[in-house]
Amino acid sequence: MPLKCVDVALPLSIRSLEHVYKAVNAYLIPPTLDGAVRHGCLGVLERFKTKPFSSKTLYAAIDNKHFSTVKWVLTDRKSDFKTVILDDALRQVIKHGESEIVELMVDHCSDNAVENALSYAAYEGKWQIVRVLYMECMPGCDALGDTLNQAAIMGERDVVELLWRGCDEKDVARSLESAAMEGKWDVVEVLYQHCDTETRKLGVVLLCAIEKGKWDMVEKLYPRCREKDLVEALKVVVIQHRWDIAKRLCVKLQKKEYEDALQLVDRDEGRLLLDRLYRRCKCFQAEKAVMEATKRFNWMAIKLLA
Repeated sequence: MPLKCVDVALPLSIRSLEHVYKAVNAYLIPPTLDGAVRHGCLGVLERFKTKPFSSKTLYAAIDNKHFSTVKWVLTDRKSDFKTVILDDALRQVIKHGESEIVELMVDHCSDNAVENALSYAAYEGKWQIVRVLYMECMPGCDALGDTLNQAAIMGERDVVELLWRGCDEKDVARSLESAAMEGKWDVVEVLYQHCDTETRKLGVVLLCAIEKGKWDMVEKLYPRCREKDLVEALKVVVIQHRWDIAKRLCVKLQKKEYEDALQLVDRDEGRLLLDRLYRRCKCFQAEKAVMEATKRFNWMAIKLLA
């Protein structure tokens, strides 16, 4: 409660000014650093800077968004904190988007707290804070992989360019797939060349690019894909009558059966190529192809597949 003397001493015209009222009370009650920090009164902090204060006071200053005061405390009184205090407070500061305060706190946090904070910042969309935290994480940690994936989903290309080097190959591949599924093709363009050519994710992204009609991206992806993925992609482009892409895929496959089929494209609009490919399919693959052809009203394909 405020002191009665404050009510008596202050003129009526000033009593209604809340910031003056708080400042006077912070100075008088109690005569500690706790009171000054809790009320965010920078003007009286110097008076109590040699006095001890509680961790609860830091939380109160953060909750009340007195970030100038928090900054003063972290700069002048940082030796008073233990790691556990800053670990707990870090998420609160991230929630408010205060990247400068996060930068001051992060050196005094455990590795686990920083990793958790990085994931939290990514899911909250606090990308400036992500830029501060990622450098403090161990390369290959789960938090970096999760953050890369979230940045890919949200289309944050500049963040993706910062993060991928510190991530495992599996996380890069997962993020590549996520970006393709969300249609973030500028992010796909960053990640595809850093994926292991043996990963099946490249094949998934290639099919996604074909289905979305991203032919410029198809041109970049298919040289890095496995043979199995190229065959699956070839089946799809044939249904779509994209014979230019089909030719490129056949050349990449470098097998006689596909070279023969490639010659057929020039002769009859690719119908025999379609026939040749699907006669060798398993029954369930052919049924799936018929369903796809039906959706696209491709009656010639249905006739050949039936």
